[in-house]
Amino acid sequence: MQPDRNNIFTIPAGLSFADEFVKYLSDLTQGDNLALSRMLVLLPSRRACRTVREAFLRLSQGVPTVLPRLQPLGDVDADELTLAFSAAHDETLDIPPAISPLRRQIMLARLILALNDQTLAAGQRPRYDQALQLSAELCRLLDQVQTERVSFEALKDLVPDDFAEHWQITLQFLTILTEKWPDILADHNVIDPAIRRNMLLEAQADIWRQTPPDFPVIAAGTIASVPATLDLLTVIADMPQGQIVIPGLDRHLDEDAWNILPPDHPQYFIKQLLGQLNTARTAVRTLSEQCDISDRGIFWSEVMRPAETTAHWRHLNDASFKPCVIKQLNEIECANAQAEAETIAVIMREALETQDKTVALVAPDRHLARRVAGALKRWGIDVDDSAGVPLHHTIKGAFALSVGQMAARQFSPIEFLKTMKHPLTRAGFDKIELDQAVARIERLALRGIRPAAGLDGLRARLNEAELTEDDVIYHIITALQNIAPAIERADFKTHVRNHLEFLETIATGPDIAGVDALWSDEDGEALGLFFAELLQLESDIPPLDFGEYLLVLRQLLSQKNVRPKYGTHPRAFILGQLESRMFVADTLILSGLNEGKWPPEVSHDPWMSRQMRERFGLPAREQSVGIAAHDFVQLASAENVYLTRAVREGSGPAVPSRWLLRMHTVLEASGLQLSEQKAVNFKHWAQQLDHPDAVKPIARPAPMPSVRVRPKTLSVSGIERLMRDPYEVYARYILGLKALDPIDADPSAAERGQLIHDILERFVSAYPDSLPDDAAAVLTSLGRERFDDSAIPPEVESFWWPRFARLVDDYMREERAWRYRATPLKTEVKGRHDMQIGDYTFAVTAIADRIDQLGKNEQAAIIDYKTGSPPDKKDIAAGISPQLWLEALIARNGGFTDIPPMPVGYIGHWIVSGGQGRKINEEIKCDDYEQTIRDTEDGLKHLMETFFSDDTPYIARPNSNALPKFSDYTHFERVSEWVYDNDLDRQEVGS
Repeated sequence: MQPDRNNIFTIPAGLSFADEFVKYLSDLTQGDNLALSRMLVLLPSRRACRTVREAFLRLSQGVPTVLPRLQPLGDVDADELTLAFSAAHDETLDIPPAISPLRRQIMLARLILALNDQTLAAGQRPRYDQALQLSAELCRLLDQVQTERVSFEALKDLVPDDFAEHWQITLQFLTILTEKWPDILADHNVIDPAIRRNMLLEAQADIWRQTPPDFPVIAAGTIASVPATLDLLTVIADMPQGQIVIPGLDRHLDEDAWNILPPDHPQYFIKQLLGQLNTARTAVRTLSEQCDISDRGIFWSEVMRPAETTAHWRHLNDASFKPCVIKQLNEIECANAQAEAETIAVIMREALETQDKTVALVAPDRHLARRVAGALKRWGIDVDDSAGVPLHHTIKGAFALSVGQMAARQFSPIEFLKTMKHPLTRAGFDKIELDQAVARIERLALRGIRPAAGLDGLRARLNEAELTEDDVIYHIITALQNIAPAIERADFKTHVRNHLEFLETIATGPDIAGVDALWSDEDGEALGLFFAELLQLESDIPPLDFGEYLLVLRQLLSQKNVRPKYGTHPRAFILGQLESRMFVADTLILSGLNEGKWPPEVSHDPWMSRQMRERFGLPAREQSVGIAAHDFVQLASAENVYLTRAVREGSGPAVPSRWLLRMHTVLEASGLQLSEQKAVNFKHWAQQLDHPDAVKPIARPAPMPSVRVRPKTLSVSGIERLMRDPYEVYARYILGLKALDPIDADPSAAERGQLIHDILERFVSAYPDSLPDDAAAVLTSLGRERFDDSAIPPEVESFWWPRFARLVDDYMREERAWRYRATPLKTEVKGRHDMQIGDYTFAVTAIADRIDQLGKNEQAAIIDYKTGSPPDKKDIAAGISPQLWLEALIARNGGFTDIPPMPVGYIGHWIVSGGQGRKINEEIKCDDYEQTIRDTEDGLKHLMETFFSDDTPYIARPNSNALPKFSDYTHFERVSEWVYDNDLDRQEVGS
């Protein structure tokens, strides 16, 4: 028999819970200004307490008011409770302090590393940072088990023999919690946070059960998902002056549906609460009866009804709901996450245009929240993000990690530049002087193949530039060498102290001390407190090298969040799901409404299967979806709501939230349709923010410099560039623009080609007349010597050397056969051919890989080594890959050093890539070499006569069928701005 209670209330979804609750409290005082001070109000969180305080301020219109005691439900005052317990029981309440989360995680990680070989097989033992991640999962399991008040004793009987072996291993692993962890806590006289919270709530419930307070105790805004909280609410409900105010009780759901609520339903926990209170749903009193709020509640109740009863939707019609339920409900689908963030920013910006109006974004997706915060900065709006920013993403936190990484990676180019260019870096120098010196170091030593490791390697690379010892660059390197921390294995606290010393010294300049630069502002204070906590830890972390220390540091930093204390907009907010409870705003934006984001994905339990969890006594993981659903309904029932989602996430489509799909089904069944006008407007405005007023297509670049400045000498490769992309010749030779080498580059295909060319040149030059008997061994030895001299990184050599070793036998077979036809004359030989073009002498130059003499005919054979793919034979025949024919022209006219004029009887590419099954000698067949050379000379003369005219432009990529394989000048040519313009593509342009 359920009692008739009159102290259980509800505030319907859609109303401002805080405002309605504060009005109710004010009505209870009946004009007694001090009556509020005698009340104790228990709320779900600290943020909820802040929200209620702000609601009191709105109600009093800024007039100072004596407030009730506002206290989070799980934040019981231990000292006050101890006094009350002593008075009631004539004994002292002895509840040990809770272990700090950081210390608990570190101590559990140490236990994981101490597992014996029977638990973890050889090779499976984790690194310390991996153990730290595992310990974080153990902490979550501990909290959940202790929150649900389940005994770990049940673990030993949990897994029968017929379960998979890995579950047996898992349970053996969990002996950390059942056997070792309780003893460690007892030795340190601390307890787990969840246990302590339960003990405080149980003690409070016991005191109030025996001695009910003589003042009102009101618990509001909670759905009691924690068992200890549920017990306390039961005691409050039985107290003479106890009251409970439930958020958003669904009165409209039929009894059949109410009786079968699944764990993922928004009313699941409320039903559990009413069952614990032994109170019927009809006995709960409503604090407001606004008609439109009731109508919105009916709508969302129907949307969320249990799946087993959705056949009821067949009976919906246009009279099922009043149009007011969707009047201010808007849905916006955006192309991707960035478009969603920009659209949300526009909605928030528009809402702030109305004076005194507030707007809040509820974003379970923290990445989306950061995108929105960034988008709002275009209008100078710094928004209050309740979740804060992870400490390692703040300026000071990222700087601390960057400085450490620079030392751990032995001042590698990327880490060196990232740190030395940071705004906080001084290293004892003036910032302008430092920046200029670092720019020179980058140019002289850090571009191209990386120098040897450490500052000594950097100094050696700089020595090649022949700088004086007085150069400020050397002073900077010396200063860094003097303060760099040791990176060898050491005690954790030693690494922390060394890191801090290095960090502060790096931040110290002539005009500022490092301590002042680092530990100021919110992020600096948080970082300082974090390092202070690390230094207070006992020796629970094993010795690590500096790189491992940084992995641990990054993981721990990522668990700390920093919130700005001031300077944010007073009417704009970004909230997480938890912080949004009881919050009120004139405009609410519910974002990220895709499956896996909101509701969250029901993650796999790393410790227990679904069946094991049920047998152990843990609740279904779908309960998290039920809590999220209740929060969603509370927010979606508000007066002015925007529901947003991105159609695509990453590279794939996103699945709409199940709640949106249900909403559309109910709307369609009832004949209602959401207005799309606002969605269209906001999406259009967001797109227009970065859209230019007008787009004027540019023409294909075609500069026409004076003949006086046009190049009078080109290499054979330059001639090919001139034919394929004249603009590249203009940029390279007239403007003098050359691409910088990449920073910290691995040896590229070009370096590999130079290496193989050099080895073959040494071999052929050493044995021009006859080959040694052990030629393959000699070539291999030369290759090994040259590879060792080149200081190729081991990871690169592991690919290059096997290919060279594979090449040796194939090359020697070809070389032996070739020596019957020809004799080497010269390798890497320079050549030049001059011709008169108008008033100017033009020269084409070349460096031939190898020129041999064919038999006794005194004909030249021109060989070009290729470690990559040779030019297409069609391009060679068409004359747009003219290298070999131009070299033949130079050879015929005696243009190569120390080689007399010779007719040409062979040209070809030798493929020395080391690829399996690849033919080495690829001759360019020709019926009449002399005629082809004359044609090449005529074509070269015509080409240069064309470009030795002020009226001939250097057109960018004139022929789409003869594009360069690679170009460093595409961005100068702005190809993407004109290549798709059909009118321009139809222009007749040629070389």
